[in-house]
Amino acid sequence: YYWKDYDGTVPKDALFGGIDKRGRPMYLARTLFEDKLISGKVFADENYIHFGWFDEKKLTQNIKILCTKNTNNFEWIPTRLNDITRLTGKLVVIGGFQSGHITYIGRISSNRETNVGKVICNEKDCQGLYVTKDGKEIHHTNVDLEVLSYRSDLAVSNANCINYDR
Repeated sequence: YYWKDYDGTVPKDALFGGIDKRGRPMYLARTLFEDKLISGKVFADENYIHFGWFDEKKLTQNIKILCTKNTNNFEWIPTRLNDITRLTGKLVVIGGFQSGHITYIGRISSNRETNVGKVICNEKDCQGLYVTKDGKEIHHTNVDLEVLSYRSDLAVSNANCINYDR
């Protein structure tokens, strides 16, 4: 997989991440913001990224969208927040970084919507899944969620993933 510059047009090889309550598909994206690489989402009818940083932010510059030649190389792993660092044999996709933390790409489904965002973790546990909705950042802690993984049966190693099988 690879990250492409996003110019407001969703590439044909972009990886689908979820769907909002209006039926609009969400795609996985990230941006550089205040020295942090932050995961977020883009919609095909918008030229900006939605991401959370204390509230919902929108930027039109420095956006990358996650793309792949084969969507079957990915899987969404159902998990609980603090089980993410204990996943074994999985290549969890890194979506970004913040000082002292790694962020993964996660999603949560409720009310006919599958919303994507960032999961902030250190080596031992995770602080939460952060998604944006209606101009706000929503912090989920005690929920069932899914985390994006590159299928470990397809790759020996990948610098963009962390394998917790140590």
